[in-house]
Amino acid sequence: MSRLTGRVSFRGEENCNSTSNYRRMDHQDARRGNGNNYRQPFRSQNNEERSKPRGKGAVRYQGTYSDRFHHQDQQKDCCSSDRFVESSQSQEKSITRKPTQRIEDVIPTEELLEVEDLIEQISDLSIRSDRSASQIKRNILASDLLLDTMDIDDWEKVCKSMIETALNKGETEFIADLMVALLKNPIFAAVMSDELMDASSKYIMEKDGKPIPLFLSSILCAHWPRQYFKAFDNVNPILYTVVCIIKGWILVVQEDTQRYYSKPGESKNTPEIIETPEMVNLCAVALSDLCESAQRQLWINWASLTDEIYECIKPSITHNPNLTGESKERLLDTLLQMTQWTKNQNASMKCSGVQTVSSGC
Repeated sequence: MSRLTGRVSFRGEENCNSTSNYRRMDHQDARRGNGNNYRQPFRSQNNEERSKPRGKGAVRYQGTYSDRFHHQDQQKDCCSSDRFVESSQSQEKSITRKPTQRIEDVIPTEELLEVEDLIEQISDLSIRSDRSASQIKRNILASDLLLDTMDIDDWEKVCKSMIETALNKGETEFIADLMVALLKNPIFAAVMSDELMDASSKYIMEKDGKPIPLFLSSILCAHWPRQYFKAFDNVNPILYTVVCIIKGWILVVQEDTQRYYSKPGESKNTPEIIETPEMVNLCAVALSDLCESAQRQLWINWASLTDEIYECIKPSITHNPNLTGESKERLLDTLLQMTQWTKNQNASMKCSGVQTVSSGC
């Protein structure tokens, strides 16, 4: 009987002692450190047992996994539909945007019916003042019927007017650009090559004072298509003629210099034809004008030709007595400029590394 003392409860005092019993249990659980122990059943005031989910911390989601994944799929579908609506709206805006107009649509081409009309488009400054260079080029290329029916005499008139416009009116780049457009016509290419050779010979023989080196540099540095950017007679007769003219100037100065100077291990050569000192000076000055007008583009587009000019100029300054002081001064300035073409003006950084191989022990 004594063992049951303290556990016997009377009906009247059951409710009064229930609260004290729970306080004792809580106090004991707190001492043991099992205040949040879900392994023991939790008793409510009505002494009803309800099970707690196992695990630590609060339960973030109550439900089945299938419901959770289905909810995520619905969210993804909503996001993708919103993105599709936004992309379709942006496409509708881009379609309704007003397109930019080209020059060909704004300014129509003019049909040229006679050769005189074509020459006026090129050389008449009163007509050119109202038209751009691109518009004149479009007008000429659009006249297919006229270009196909022109003979050699007609092309001679056109080529002479083009060269005159380039030399007398300072339109060297415009004429060079027009040569690129008309190169596909074989008659034009052959006639223009002959006219260039004739104008260059007059520059040296007759000393007409025309800016032939400037014109030739514009032709060399023009925007030729890749398939025509070769100095071959069967590919581009115009470039072939220009390179032959420049190499003729180089040959005149080089042969005259070899009479007084030879490289180590070589003997001095006496050319069969000895040119006059005046012609030698004219060719030397022509090379200097060519390099000064083309500048670095000459070395970028025609590296081998630039090397030949450099090898010709360098010994002639110090060893050719037929060159005047003015000609040597021009050649020296050109030589100093050519040394700067190969230098990169931008700052550059070079990295070097050393790799060592360890021998196995």
